[in-house]
Amino acid sequence: RRSRPEKPLEEETLENAIECGNVGRVETDTAAAILTTIKTLPDAYRETLILRLVEGMTGPEISARTGLTHGSVRVNLHRGMQQLRVKLGPSPMIDKNDRQEDDRQENDLRQQDDSKRRSRNHGHAAR
Repeated sequence: RRSRPEKPLEEETLENAIECGNVGRVETDTAAAILTTIKTLPDAYRETLILRLVEGMTGPEISARTGLTHGSVRVNLHRGMQQLRVKLGPSPMIDKNDRQEDDRQENDLRQQDDSKRRSRNHGHAAR
């Protein structure tokens, strides 16, 4: 559930990154293929993936921007990346490096959520 109105993403964010050469290690034609594929994903997955991969936002930043919970952001990122991998097919360059990065990002988000949950539970136990 969204707790506040979402700020619409600029549709050309990925296109601008590709045109300006701000796509990092991914080659321009590969980035264009990824962009095309991301645009076919459901809105929730597309939005969180663009915010993470293009804008470089963290899970909490995505949560604040979209009004989604941290858990929903984590789930959307995970499911969006799964669908993206299926649609793009196997690619040694993208698959190995991105899976490792995804795993790190998911672990970071999970640790943040666990830390918040522990601090909330600890607060309730002290009452």
